[in-house]
Amino acid sequence: MAKIIVMYDADCAFCRRSVDLFRQWDKRGILRFVACASDERVKFFPFVREEECMGALQAIFSDGSRKSGFDAVAYVMRNLSGWRGALGFLLVHAPGLPFIGRIIYKWIAKNRYKIKCDDDQCHI
Repeated sequence: MAKIIVMYDADCAFCRRSVDLFRQWDKRGILRFVACASDERVKFFPFVREEECMGALQAIFSDGSRKSGFDAVAYVMRNLSGWRGALGFLLVHAPGLPFIGRIIYKWIAKNRYKIKCDDDQCHI
């Protein structure tokens, strides 16, 4: 069973590509992905409003805690194995990285529909 629920904007190519990467990196099967506009979100996670979910990636952890945006990305990565977990640890704890990461995340979230993605990469 999934330990972390990751909610994302399924209408966004950049968001879908990011989810594809998380799926590849999730070697232990701890992530479950739910589209923000899905019936599943409404049924099982009604406390996450669609507008809030569409504004930033959401992560709900097994202890009931929740992270949004950059913090969701960083904490999800922190729970992955190998170098991705180490990178997640740095994103959460390294001085200044959370501050900078939140700024970059907000810019990407604001411009996500302008980012074009193909099978291998995204282009700004």
